[in-house]
Amino acid sequence: MVDDVNQRVEDALETLVNITGNGNLRKDLKEDILVSVSVLRKEFPILKCQIKTEKDEQKKLSEELKNAKDEMVRRDKQLDKWIHQWTICNHLQAAEIN
Repeated sequence: MVDDVNQRVEDALETLVNITGNGNLRKDLKEDILVSVSVLRKEFPILKCQIKTEKDEQKKLSEELKNAKDEMVRRDKQLDKWIHQWTICNHLQAAEIN
């Protein structure tokens, strides 16, 4: 999918470059198109890199969140176990007192 997007972007930029070969365009318009295409060709890889970096960071944070949730579940179960044991001990102590 990414390759398809890359190809479509490159095709669109190439179309703009080809339009500048048309003799009917003003010189300043041709120059503006060529400069714009050049800027876009330089900036798209930077954007792709930034998106990849952000996706990697999001994946890392998602994994950290999953681990934190798993740890909370583990501790919650341990707490339930301790409360249960404490309740049993209290009942036994109360029974011994009576």
